[in-house]
Amino acid sequence: MKLHKLKHLDLSQRSKLSDLGLFMISLNCSKLENLDLSWCWKLTDVGVHSVVRHCSQLSHLNLCGVVKLLGRFLRDIPRKLPYLESLDLEQCPNIELSDLQDLLRKNTYLVIKEYNGDQVRMRRATRKNKCLAAQKERVQITF
Repeated sequence: MKLHKLKHLDLSQRSKLSDLGLFMISLNCSKLENLDLSWCWKLTDVGVHSVVRHCSQLSHLNLCGVVKLLGRFLRDIPRKLPYLESLDLEQCPNIELSDLQDLLRKNTYLVIKEYNGDQVRMRRATRKNKCLAAQKERVQITF
C-alpha cells in the first residue's frame, strides 16, 4: 500500500522498527514533512539515510535517542533535504558536534539539537582554527 500523501508520521518508541522497515516507509511516504523516530533503538545510519534520500519534503526530523547513529547520513542533508528546518539529535552519543557545526554552516537556517539538547551554534572562526584548517589543506602524503 502506498501512502504518498502522508505528511506527518510519529513512530517514536517503536523499539522493533528496523532499517529495512524504515526503508520501506521512506519509499512509500515520500511526501513526509514531519517524521518522529525518537527512541527507535534498532535504527542505524542505513535506515536514516534512506529517509534522507527519499523524503525530500521533510521539514522536521526527530532522531532523539536513536543511539546507534554515527552521523554518516548528515553529509547528504544539504542536497537531499532542502526544506529541513529542525533536526533533533538529542541523546545520540556517537554524533560529533563538529559534524553538526559543518552541517549548520551549509544550512544556516537549520535548527539542530545536539546530545545535551542544546541548540548547535556555529564555531567562531578564530585565527587558531584558520591556521589548523590551512595546515590540513597543505598536508600531502608522498611515498
